[in-house]
Amino acid sequence: MKAKILILLNAALILTTTSGAAFTCCREVQKSLRNVVGANDLSMKVSSPGALSALRSEANMAGVRFLETQDEFGRTQITKVGYYQKLGEDDSSDTQTDICTPGTTPAKLYASVTTPRYREVELTLNDADFKTFCETHSEYRAEMTRRKLDVLYHNINKDVVTDLIANYGEFYDISSSAAVSVPMVNTDGSANYWGETMILDEFEKAEISGKPLLIGHGLLNKYVRLQKIGCCNDGGADMSQIGEFNFYRDAQVDKQQSGANHIIALAPGTTQFISNVDFVGDFEVFDGKNAKTTIVDPLTGMTLNMTVVYNFCQGGDSASSWVIKWSVNYGLFTLPDNLAAAPSPWEGVNGIFHFQATCGDANVCDNQS
Repeated sequence: MKAKILILLNAALILTTTSGAAFTCCREVQKSLRNVVGANDLSMKVSSPGALSALRSEANMAGVRFLETQDEFGRTQITKVGYYQKLGEDDSSDTQTDICTPGTTPAKLYASVTTPRYREVELTLNDADFKTFCETHSEYRAEMTRRKLDVLYHNINKDVVTDLIANYGEFYDISSSAAVSVPMVNTDGSANYWGETMILDEFEKAEISGKPLLIGHGLLNKYVRLQKIGCCNDGGADMSQIGEFNFYRDAQVDKQQSGANHIIALAPGTTQFISNVDFVGDFEVFDGKNAKTTIVDPLTGMTLNMTVVYNFCQGGDSASSWVIKWSVNYGLFTLPDNLAAAPSPWEGVNGIFHFQATCGDANVCDNQS
C-alpha cells in the first residue's frame, strides 16, 4: 500500500493513505448527499434552525468578509478585528483651544474571533450495516446521514439562540436592552402593522441600513401569515414576497426566555456565525480503515469534520464495528459593546435588539418615543 509520511508541527508522524474502506466510504457519503439534495423527504429536513439560518443567510453575509480562524494548512490561527470607537458628543468643544497642546492619540481596539463551542454526532454500524451504508443506493446513505445532521444542527441552533440572547444590545438613545413591546396582531385577528413600524423605526433611529432579520415564533409567525407571505420554509419566509424585513421562524427563541412571543432582531452583517474544522490540510488523514477528513453539507453549506474509525474487538468479527462521527467548532462574532465612546446615543448598540410581540389594538399616539 502506497503511503506518505507527513511531519506535523508537534513532530508527530501521521501515516496517511489514499485507499482503503474508510477513504471510499467518506467519498461516497459526499457524493450521495450531493446527488439527492433537494429531495422532498422527511429525512432530508432540518428542524427549522431559524437563528442559524438567519446568520448564514445571504441577507446577513452579503458584502461581509469571512473571518478565518485557521490557515490553509489547517492550523489554528488567532484572528482579531481592529476598530476605532465612534466618537462621543464630548469630542467637540465650543471654545477655542491651543493647538500646540497635544491631545490623546486615538487608540485602536481589538475584538477576538473565537470558536469556543463544539458539537458532534456519532453513528455506529456493524460490518453488514457499514457495507450497506457504503455500497447501497445513495438515498439510504443520505437518510442515515441526514438524521444525524438534523440533531447536530438543532443543537447548534440552540447554542446560537443562547448566545444571541446573552448578547442583546441596547436601543439607540435608551441605554437599555430590555424588550420593547410591539403590537403585531389585533384582538379581531387581523395584522397590526404598527408593530412592524415600531421595529423599523428603532432601526432607523440607529441609522442601520438593510432589512432587519427577525427571528421568532408565535405572534410574529402569525403576523407574517396574515400578510399572506406564504410562510415558512426552513430558511425563513418567502423572500420574493416579504416587505420590510426578513423573517426566520424559530421556537427556541421563546423556549429560552420567560414568557412568549420574543423577537430577536438583527442588523444585517453585525453578527456572524464562525466555524472551523480540524481535519484539513496537513491534518487530513486516511489510514486504511480509519479516516479524519471533512465534508461539505450542500443543504446548509457548512463544512464538517468527518471521522471514520474501525473497532476490531476481541470478541470476534461479530463484535467489530465502524464508528462515523461528524463534528464542528463554532461561535458568534458580535459587535463590541464599546463601539461608540461615551457619551453617545449609540452607546451599547451592537445590532442585536430584543422585541416582544403583543396581541391587542395599539394606540398609535402612545408609541411616539
